[in-house]
Amino acid sequence: MKLELAKSDWMGIGIGAVIGLYQGIVVFNSEIGRGLENATIMPVILFGLFGPAVLALLNKFLPIRMPGFYKTIGKYVNTIFLMAAFGIFTGISGFTYYLLVGGPNSVLFLLSFFSSAGVGFFFAYLIYPELAFRPDSNT
Repeated sequence: MKLELAKSDWMGIGIGAVIGLYQGIVVFNSEIGRGLENATIMPVILFGLFGPAVLALLNKFLPIRMPGFYKTIGKYVNTIFLMAAFGIFTGISGFTYYLLVGGPNSVLFLLSFFSSAGVGFFFAYLIYPELAFRPDSNT
């Protein structure tokens, strides 16, 4: 399988990276993760890794018509690559911030989910590349 990146792929990676780098830092001030200090992280990591892949398998065997909005956005931004880059870069910036500056342990729950989901979206792309809308290959 040869991976050739289109302009929309690079846009997705770039936007996802910028949003992910930002999200990895601001998550430390978020109220969402409060109270999760003692939560079990492994189920969240597994869900992040395998959830997108399972959905890709379902889409591959039970295809649905691609919505018009998704086609319109997909001409400019590959949303699968955006989500993969977002998750991976959230993990990179968040774990780096946590190691260098510190922060509450509850943030590890969210960072683990986002970073594993980024990898999961990449797995989803490998399973079913047609999910990544490309104007030149999808109609």
